[in-house]
Amino acid sequence: MNQIKVKNIQIVQEEQIVAGRMAFKTLSPIVCRDHNKETKKDWFYWWEEDAFETILKRNLYFQLRDKFGEYVKSDIDALEFREVAIKKNGRYLLQSTRCLLTRQI
Repeated sequence: MNQIKVKNIQIVQEEQIVAGRMAFKTLSPIVCRDHNKETKKDWFYWWEEDAFETILKRNLYFQLRDKFGEYVKSDIDALEFREVAIKKNGRYLLQSTRCLLTRQI
């Protein structure tokens, strides 16, 4: 059985996005959850799995549409996730810690 235990959460002050394109990285890996209402089971995905991006975008949409309206879907659809190579202990590792958001202003 997979389990995730949150040990610490740090809230970082948000910066206002004023450009048409922005790249950002996360402080830790992103994990997204897919809940099946029929079986009441949860599945957790991380960036290497095929379903990750689709489920993450769907979850973002459901969380943000009430606050920002239906137009937020186009912003979420514009998110692109890319693998980034980082050097750790003399070896290059692939990490999905970079996200690219492109939006027409």
